[in-house]
Amino acid sequence: MKRTAMIPAVLLATLVLGGCHVPDVARKTVTIEQEWPAAEIDTVDLRGHNGSVKIVAGTDDKINLEARVRSRHDNAEERIRKFVNPEIEDGTLYIGERKSGRRRVVILPFFRAEDSAIAYVLTVPSRMNLQVTNVNGSMKIEGVSGTSALRSVNGSIEVSTPGGQVTAKTVNGRVRADFMDEFRGAKLGTVNGSITVSLPPNASFRTDISQVNGSFKSNVPMTVRSTSPIEGESEDLPSGTPQAKYPLELTTVNGSVTVNQGG
Repeated sequence: MKRTAMIPAVLLATLVLGGCHVPDVARKTVTIEQEWPAAEIDTVDLRGHNGSVKIVAGTDDKINLEARVRSRHDNAEERIRKFVNPEIEDGTLYIGERKSGRRRVVILPFFRAEDSAIAYVLTVPSRMNLQVTNVNGSMKIEGVSGTSALRSVNGSIEVSTPGGQVTAKTVNGRVRADFMDEFRGAKLGTVNGSITVSLPPNASFRTDISQVNGSFKSNVPMTVRSTSPIEGESEDLPSGTPQAKYPLELTTVNGSVTVNQGG
């Protein structure tokens, strides 16, 4: 009887991986700039995919976009102009990124790399409203006093605003919001990450904080709904300002919560 040698699965995987050669393709960087008058625009809707987003308030009544593109392709600028497709409709500037739909796959499905990464830098009037979504990358907003609706999957969100209403939610990453002059409401949430909020001394707010695992720190009375991961029981801690006008809603599963007022 002819015997067949059996190769252990671990060894087989090692042999397969050892035979793989992943070419080191250098990324190229291209910067695309565009500008719009902001007189008839009240909202910027940006939809990113792979890369960071930074939006800062400027002094002029115009919107400047700088898209820094890192790509493995020689025609990076041509490709990215297909991904970033600005349109203005009903007072909203839409900047939408289309996914290329192409990935390099080497032998096994977990060896993947994105074709392109786009880092957005926008300068907008302080009054501008923002609607920003991103998948992989950090998000930073500075000096914008309009309403901000921010959503991410993998990346931190940082907001510093004179007093705009803020909704900021991510899955993996920390959330930080600093309200410099006034507070008009905020809803902040993450699954894996901390939440930090700084409020001005004159802020009047009612709180609803939900937390599972993590520490809690505050220099003002708060309402905290704390759930034990073992017993599944909830405990409501006393509220300091139940009659306040603006809501402060904070939700995290794995992460600390810090709320400071007046510095």
